[in-house]
Amino acid sequence: MAFAKKFTRRITVEGESYLWHLRDNNLEAEPRRIVVQHIAARGQILVVDPFSEPWVLNFEIRPRVIRTMILFGLTHGWEPKEKAAPYLLRHDGEHFIR
Repeated sequence: MAFAKKFTRRITVEGESYLWHLRDNNLEAEPRRIVVQHIAARGQILVVDPFSEPWVLNFEIRPRVIRTMILFGLTHGWEPKEKAAPYLLRHDGEHFIR
């Protein structure tokens, strides 16, 4: 998956570098979501939907939140260096959930 250069950010977590991007499509078929991918391996992507009801915008999208998402994904089965279907996460208002 190729990220648009605009609004794509780099973050390093546990010595590994990732790209993250807030997909902000205003189409109903493509909801807003955060997409994270390992910068070198380009394997499985991490997709986070923090905007689903009823928790719309319950937190600010900051590097520390992105880091938390990545660490949660890594400890719960996300394989950023392996080709696989996207790994989907949601936020329940307090925690990330699979």
